[in-house]
Amino acid sequence: QVAGGRFETVHYFSHKSATAESLFVQVELDSGEVIEATPGHLLITAEGLLAAGKVVAGVTELAVASGDMSVVSTVAQVHRRGLFNPHTASGSIIVNGVTASCYTNAVSVPVANMLLFLQRQVYEWTGLNVFSAILDEKLPSYLAPLQRMVASN
Repeated sequence: QVAGGRFETVHYFSHKSATAESLFVQVELDSGEVIEATPGHLLITAEGLLAAGKVVAGVTELAVASGDMSVVSTVAQVHRRGLFNPHTASGSIIVNGVTASCYTNAVSVPVANMLLFLQRQVYEWTGLNVFSAILDEKLPSYLAPLQRMVASN
């Protein structure tokens, strides 16, 4: 589910590891929702996108699935196993009742959108996950030249 209560297909995971261990920011809202995200993951606030590591209890308001905003009540750092970052066409996703973006601060949102445009189009037309296939070396043979080109850069 994404912002506005709609459903969209996840067309790509930029992180997908059940065994990776990482530091997360655990954010609890006055409305009861809890989300955990890496410090650089961008959350949707009343002022726009904000890295989870910059969220401030009692000050930051986050978007929730109902479309309302809820004030952050507590922020804590926790270590967790499992690192997943799904991407949808709209760039939003509902996680535990909190509306989050699919982006991180590693790459600006406009640049990320530009890079993901090809992935979204190819996935829509063929169901093929180009970036994962390139990274996992599981491309069909007819796309091998694309894989070599990406690997050489």
